[in-house]
Amino acid sequence: MVDDEDEIVAPASERDGWKLPAPELPEDRRLKPWRPGLRFARQWPVLLGLLLAIVLPPLIWVGWMHFGPRLLLGQMAHKYASARALEITATMREDLGLGGDNGPARYRRTVPFSLGYAAPNRYYCRAGEGSGRVVTVIDGEVAFMAVARLSAVYRCAAPKRLPRVWPPLVGPPTVGAGGVADPLALVAGEADRAGVTRARFGVDPHQEWLRGIAGPPGAWALSVEQAGREGTVVLWIDRHTHLLRQAAVETEYIGRVITYETTALSAFLPPEDFHYVPPPGLRPIAVPDLATASAALSARLAAQIRESR
Repeated sequence: MVDDEDEIVAPASERDGWKLPAPELPEDRRLKPWRPGLRFARQWPVLLGLLLAIVLPPLIWVGWMHFGPRLLLGQMAHKYASARALEITATMREDLGLGGDNGPARYRRTVPFSLGYAAPNRYYCRAGEGSGRVVTVIDGEVAFMAVARLSAVYRCAAPKRLPRVWPPLVGPPTVGAGGVADPLALVAGEADRAGVTRARFGVDPHQEWLRGIAGPPGAWALSVEQAGREGTVVLWIDRHTHLLRQAAVETEYIGRVITYETTALSAFLPPEDFHYVPPPGLRPIAVPDLATASAALSARLAAQIRESR
């Protein structure tokens, strides 16, 4: 036992500032740095691949569902905007007088049409048959708009440039209860991405009429909503060519489907495609522009409808 008053003296080695070396451990008891063995080196690519296979598909799917619709619209826009010439044959089907919750239609009509465009200002659209035929032709210098039912042809100077032709989602300028639409209004901006407020894959299951439309095989279905436009437009875009195969729009009382049988994008269309001669005995009426022509034709059509009642 050591008394409290006794001084505890450290060993001489510690007083001099050094310690005795620790005893060496046997080789098998020493800590060694971890190094991947040959077995791990062979397995880690497989483990990494399994991890990526589990994690990546959900991430890719979520990204595609979110960004894919806008990407497809952009690819379609580039296709049509970069074409110097465009040629389309299509069929429009209209269901008029849709019932409650857009149920069965009371009246249906089908309108075949062809459309052509060549930059910068040549255009034609020939729609309908018989008395329902509507023809618009712009040959680069003169524009004609003719409606067979009214036995009328209007003529004006061709615009210097035409807006970039989009697929005519609302259909050709046919004769209908709403009159005769301005053909250039149908050409411009119908699929303008700047006006798209929402784009998503598929068709809203609550829209009964749109949901009943069979889409073409090999195409993505996109539901598109646009600012200032009533109803939802559904586009079926080809997965390989990124061209429009079918389009449908549904409003409160009208459903319209356009099926594009052929779409040809090229650099040239022959001038004969844009040639128009008025029927014998019909003298074209001069107007300032095609918007005025469509307004005049609509007024004449309304008057004809009133007289027939």
